[in-house]
Amino acid sequence: MFWLNYHGSRIPLKEGENIVGRSPHCAVVINNRRISRQHCALRLEGNVLHVSDLGSSNGTWLNGAPVTDAARLSAGDLLELGEERLEVLDDGPKRTRPVHDTERDLPMYLRGLNDATDDDSEQTTITGAQAASVALIESLVANGSGAPSPVKHFSKVQRAVENYLKGGPRSAAGVNTSVRLELERLRRSIEATARLDASSEASLWRARALQTLAERPR
Repeated sequence: MFWLNYHGSRIPLKEGENIVGRSPHCAVVINNRRISRQHCALRLEGNVLHVSDLGSSNGTWLNGAPVTDAARLSAGDLLELGEERLEVLDDGPKRTRPVHDTERDLPMYLRGLNDATDDDSEQTTITGAQAASVALIESLVANGSGAPSPVKHFSKVQRAVENYLKGGPRSAAGVNTSVRLELERLRRSIEATARLDASSEASLWRARALQTLAERPR
């Protein structure tokens, strides 16, 4: 059995096709103007689950990579539809799917991020596709909540944000709408770091980072 975790709610998926979209007739309804009426399809056949994009305006992303053909899903996978994120769950215990990235898999502006050493032992799941977008930073923030030392994990997020602001791509497609969406996601991630480190120094860093972000052309 598979579910989707959406804003803390577990949505069961039935055998066969499950359409996700804005239409009230979809199996999974997401009321967001960036979601197409029929955005993507999740097909469950036995214990095998696949996702396919249905020609949506803003695309369907799986673990930071665009879905261009039917892709198999596993527990722990993250689907992104516009601004919305859905995690795939199954009957087993919750788990992450570690990816052992290499230096050459990362874009230039993020190289060296994984070289930093920490006393805590948490692992961050990073893929080459995620590294090319703010999805990496979002993943770092999300994983930080359960880290043995959130404050030390905060330094990872801080380095990723600073490197991104120095030279990260503003948009894969160079479209103004995409730029605005990407910068808004980054703004939310920066604000969310308050739950990792609420110190005055961290607050000052957030203020500076948000100011730099506000000055980026849109």
